Amino acid sequence: MRMHLIVEGNVAADPELRFTPAGVAVCNLRVMHTARYLDRESGEWTDGDTTTYDVACWRKLAENVAEGVQKGDTVTVTTTNLRVTQNGEYTNLRTNAENVSISARWCAPTSNRTPKAPVEPDGWTTQPAADLQPAF
Repeated sequence: MRMHLIVEGNVAADPELRFTPAGVAVCNLRVMHTARYLDRESGEWTDGDTTTYDVACWRKLAENVAEGVQKGDTVTVTTTNLRVTQNGEYTNLRTNAENVSISARWCAPTSNRTPKAPVEPDGWTTQPAADLQPAF
């Protein structure tokens, strides 16, 4: 069984795109998440501990993240592995991302994807796709 971990947080610095000696793209970014909780005594929201994730993206994902994500964006990172290292009082969480998405929680996302060209009839279909009506 494969378990996915999804992390949401803010990008702490602009992503850094580099290439390995073999020419493979790798993009590193730091994502930070601060838990908030309601203090029942004061009735106010209080910031909890901040967790920092060092995220590595590879190949096409790396290029897309470097082009489309910037410092301050809220992102969700999907991963299947998380490595924890301890350096004195500092805990470092590292992961390789399977996907990085800009969160729609605080702003409307936009797509820069090129629309597909209309489908031309190929002689094998009985009627053009535009003439099809829903079955309901």
